[in-house]
Amino acid sequence: MLFVPRLPAWAISRSRLYAALDAARDGACVVVHAPEGFGKTIAVAEWAHTRGDNGVWVTLDPSAHSRQAVWRRILRALDVPELTLLLAEFESEDPGSFREAVSWALAERAPVIVIDECDYIDDADFLTDLKYLRGTGAAGFVLIGRTSPGVADAPTQWSDSLVAVTREQLAFNQAETGEVLEASDVPISLVDSVWERAQGWPRGTRAVASALDSHASRLVATHVIDDALEQAANGMLVTLRSLGSDVVRVAQLSALVGPASGAVIKELLPDVDVEQALCDLELTGAGMWAESRGEPEFQLVPHIRTLVERSEGGLTQLRTPALLRAAAQIAEDAGRTADAARHLCAIADWSALQALAKRNFRAILVFEKEEWLAVTRTIPVSAFQQEPILGVLHALLANTDPTESSSRLRAIVGLALSHITNRLRSTPDAVDQVWTTVSLLGGQRLSGRYNAALRTANSVDALIQTLTAEQRESLESLLPVAHLHVGTTRLYAGAVTQSRDDFRHSLSAYVEPGWGTVHAGSLIALSHALDGEFVEAGRAINEVLDAPKPRSWRGTYSAAGTHLAEAMIALERGDAQGALESVDLLQSHYSTIEHWPLMLWLRGQASLLQEGADVSEWTFVDQVQRRAQRTPTSEWMNSLLVATRIDLLLASGEFGRAQRVVESSRKSNAMPLRIARARVKLLTGDNDTAIAKTAAILEQHGLPPRTQLNALLISAVAYLRAGAPEKANKDAREAVRIVEAHELSSPLRTIPADEASVLGLSVATTDASESAAAEANPFGTHAPLPRLTNTELAVLASLVQHSSAADLAAALFVSPNTVKAHLRSIYRKLGARSRAQALAIARTRGIV
Repeated sequence: MLFVPRLPAWAISRSRLYAALDAARDGACVVVHAPEGFGKTIAVAEWAHTRGDNGVWVTLDPSAHSRQAVWRRILRALDVPELTLLLAEFESEDPGSFREAVSWALAERAPVIVIDECDYIDDADFLTDLKYLRGTGAAGFVLIGRTSPGVADAPTQWSDSLVAVTREQLAFNQAETGEVLEASDVPISLVDSVWERAQGWPRGTRAVASALDSHASRLVATHVIDDALEQAANGMLVTLRSLGSDVVRVAQLSALVGPASGAVIKELLPDVDVEQALCDLELTGAGMWAESRGEPEFQLVPHIRTLVERSEGGLTQLRTPALLRAAAQIAEDAGRTADAARHLCAIADWSALQALAKRNFRAILVFEKEEWLAVTRTIPVSAFQQEPILGVLHALLANTDPTESSSRLRAIVGLALSHITNRLRSTPDAVDQVWTTVSLLGGQRLSGRYNAALRTANSVDALIQTLTAEQRESLESLLPVAHLHVGTTRLYAGAVTQSRDDFRHSLSAYVEPGWGTVHAGSLIALSHALDGEFVEAGRAINEVLDAPKPRSWRGTYSAAGTHLAEAMIALERGDAQGALESVDLLQSHYSTIEHWPLMLWLRGQASLLQEGADVSEWTFVDQVQRRAQRTPTSEWMNSLLVATRIDLLLASGEFGRAQRVVESSRKSNAMPLRIARARVKLLTGDNDTAIAKTAAILEQHGLPPRTQLNALLISAVAYLRAGAPEKANKDAREAVRIVEAHELSSPLRTIPADEASVLGLSVATTDASESAAAEANPFGTHAPLPRLTNTELAVLASLVQHSSAADLAAALFVSPNTVKAHLRSIYRKLGARSRAQALAIARTRGIV
């Protein structure tokens, strides 16, 4: 077994406990619980050394209270292959996914895992993990703890898989008391007296053994026994202080830095007799030696560490900048970067804290979000001015918390951005420039400044191109993330095709599979689907599915691109419900994820397919407004949302409101709105303008298939209605080519079925059960508006104010018979039977 504490010289065999502890070798959970001083750790360590099982010993401290923190320590100690992927399971919304993954990882090893000081664990899910693993036989556990509430008590809920070793079993019997005294040359005649007074209490027995002199008389021995027991009962701090200042200083240092080798402790306390002090601490039971992958490391018993930290004076004398920096380095080397960050915060060394964050950037954002967010929330605003990258890091972490105040988040980002800009002007170092510029990019997107972010993304791209091989090596952990940031920024600016190259660069920059490769691969799939390239999108999704990745990747931020692409593919098949199910996988992230506009857009598209059954235009607008209060989106994404609203209105026959929305967004020239404007013109009967608008779109080079197909369909129908069938058929043939090449068919549902039939266009499906949904045509359920003449429009407008034909004639300076003729034509074209009905139709459809 790895990392078992070294047994002290006075340890004795506890073979009578082996039978109970051996149950862990058969996959059971053994709970060893008793008050302080009952020798729990030494007893289990002696068993572990004797049995020599495959497994690992992990000692916890206050920083390891969550399920995630405990498992990270266990799996790191076991040196499990593909550790990164396994730890990444914690990103899943389903707690059971990790249990399945860890069971699979441990199945071949079937280790025994000893967790000392398990009282620190306060995560109920960890207990469920143990119960699950007990059922699979993947591992056995020995939990060592006190009788205070915690893990030691909780497993009684599943006593069928629990073996308990209690204080009664741990207490020394008479023979064991004799062994302890004999090791200290205490006369055998004193055994009965010591056992009677100590009542089998291991710590008291050892204290007596240390205090007794082999030549002491029985009378003197009685007083020595009582004094030793009283001192032991009063606590270890009294004992430590009685051993001298060197022992106290070493104990304080050990409490500060955690497990460390003797050489490290000696280096930090050069004026102290470290070797003797460590020996005294071990002999008193205050600390112990444990194996490590390098030199053996000394550590205080965790409850002693807590006592030392809380004692009068505590660690105040040791909290010098030099020692805290050393403690931070030791913690970082042990993988406890949040502990390292706390040490650096204690001395306000913001520069070192920023360097620590850079070195562990990916791990912080994936594995230690909560721990680091707790640290960054303690950083004063002045530190964000001094080291603005810390401000952006805090914002990135806080942005994932739905409860975070939007105003505070924006204030911190704004402060950091102003100082980042100043720093960029003053730093000549290329590596620092990349870090700073990437942080600037992240901050700009967090605050919704997408136009500025696009310029910064281009700067990041240019900086990366100039890096030397040595500089690239020093930025190894950042470059994949930098490419992702650049690509996502471009995607949100509408440069979807260009963003795909950035995502591919990111994918190739990752050294090993994990969340980063899932993220990059998913965004590649998303970019293809947004462009309407569904053959390539399907291929990209399959690459994500086939690649090594965390088992619980679905439903996470990193997998968002894949789920959104899957939703788009479902819509192509006419499967609105399937699309909504894919989007629902991300719903728990809706308030924090940057992809929220795409989630709403897809819900709107599914609503159109279901003829508005699920999401009304009013609901859609409300969701947009509520989400935009936290962080605004980019102009291109906003145009996509506005275009979706227009489509919902058109599908409902509310042409007038659709035209007013078009008017209110006339400042934007983003492509989704250009397509929406052309569609509005088509459906309101303005075929000439629809043709002109689509012609301007189709003149552009490099159009993605989705844009090109939408423009061609609008143009084809407009030409057909305008009496130009040859031009209509030409556009229709090109549309068919795109549909077949890219398996892109959803835009076909935006033209009326009868005109689609004339043009030889229809939605193909592979499943008869989907046929009805696939052929749904929300834009064809309302007849297009007829073209009214200018005179008819004038008559219709006057009809609002004048109720009789005579009044209309007088107002328009024409005869009553002429007015009546115009009214008959207007009623016929609008399908109305009365003045009131004609006006209602005209208002609804935006004519007046």
